[in-house]
Amino acid sequence: MKKLLVFAALTCTASVQAQKVDTLASQELQEVVVAGVRAQKNAPFAVANIKKAELSNFSKTGRELPFLFAYTPGIFAWGENGLGTGTTAMRIRGAGGSRINITLDGVSLNSPEDQTVFWANMNSYGALMGSVQIQRGIGTSTNGDGAFGGSISLATATPNQQPSAEVSGSFGTYNTYNTGVKFSTGLLGNHFLFDGAYHETATDGFLHGTAGRSGSYYGGLTYLGDNFQIRYKNIGNFEKTGQAWNGVVAGNSDATLMGSDIKTYKDLYERGLGRFNPLYEGLVFDYDKWTFPTDANGKYQTYRYKMDNGSYWEKTTDNFYQNHNILSAVWKPNTAWSHNIALHYTYGHGYYNEFRPNNKFSKFGLTANDINGKTIKRSDFVRKKGLTQHTYGVLYNANYKNDSWDLLGGINLQQFRGNHFGYLTYVANKGQVQDFTGLKYYDSDGKKNDYSFFAKATYH
Repeated sequence: MKKLLVFAALTCTASVQAQKVDTLASQELQEVVVAGVRAQKNAPFAVANIKKAELSNFSKTGRELPFLFAYTPGIFAWGENGLGTGTTAMRIRGAGGSRINITLDGVSLNSPEDQTVFWANMNSYGALMGSVQIQRGIGTSTNGDGAFGGSISLATATPNQQPSAEVSGSFGTYNTYNTGVKFSTGLLGNHFLFDGAYHETATDGFLHGTAGRSGSYYGGLTYLGDNFQIRYKNIGNFEKTGQAWNGVVAGNSDATLMGSDIKTYKDLYERGLGRFNPLYEGLVFDYDKWTFPTDANGKYQTYRYKMDNGSYWEKTTDNFYQNHNILSAVWKPNTAWSHNIALHYTYGHGYYNEFRPNNKFSKFGLTANDINGKTIKRSDFVRKKGLTQHTYGVLYNANYKNDSWDLLGGINLQQFRGNHFGYLTYVANKGQVQDFTGLKYYDSDGKKNDYSFFAKATYH
């Protein structure tokens, strides 16, 4: 598949007079924030570091971060819509997302419920990051989920102490675009600084029904002292993306094509199914001949899912909004000691709408009868399943370092509360089945409390 991406970027930076707080001191304080989850130099771990410039350049493509991580050894990433935007997954050394520990400034990003990170609406995080460290294997992670596959430590960029602004944009095939803006007020009153960013990506998608829009934003307020920093960060992300999670697998691995002459992905393209998406459309099936008919050119025939009012099903969408709030303080009283504490709260809410053709009523715990009282077993449905999440936590670590010893210890406490729901927003009626529209067929609450203590000692 050919893709052409054209980039355009504009950056303007205003200079100011020299400040009392130097950039080097700010960077040292930022290193304290991630000390508990990052490997130090010469540590006996397989480590890859991605720097700010590479992250910033990649963010202009609109692709999800796992595709950048995949340039490092041991990582494999893939997406659903064929363009690298939208729903994306990754593995480290073969281990899936639930076995990869991911932190943002030391705060765990893994969902407390399924222990993974969903990258569908985090494509522009690269523009907000100052560095990323990827550890393959168990590594040095001290909080969050098990890092049997590896750890990824995201660190937000040190605030720019000079007034600056940057606007970026890119455009490519299938009307894929990415736009972004970020700014910094520079140091105000020798101590305060406000910076922010917004990025958005949208695409028509390569596969049918995978058009979507997603983005992220950031706002930060920082107080800087000579050896002390307080920083509040609000980082959010959103998405409304068309889905293709069912996929189409050639050969007898896919029941919809079982018994056909399609055995490879090349066959899919040659038979007109290169952009086929079973969440958006169906394959025409001849029940008399018990086969999938083809046209004069040997192409398989597809049809759009249709509603009772004659309109077509638009697409299956995944919709999610997440907002991270992190209040952190860093204190480095002398060259040996450093302390870091962070309070965090994350709110998440999302749902997906999915067309379910010819499903059984019993799947939703229902029975249905026609006007004559005869039982009807199947119909077409649209279901809306979603969740609401609240995650609270606090983490603290202290580090003592001299010429001989490097001692690190801390505590991490986290509480999670969530709710899952499921609604039927459409049931094909055709004048025969009672109306179940709006029925809540699924409701479940979840809670989880985590705590961990850690200590590490290194003798040089």
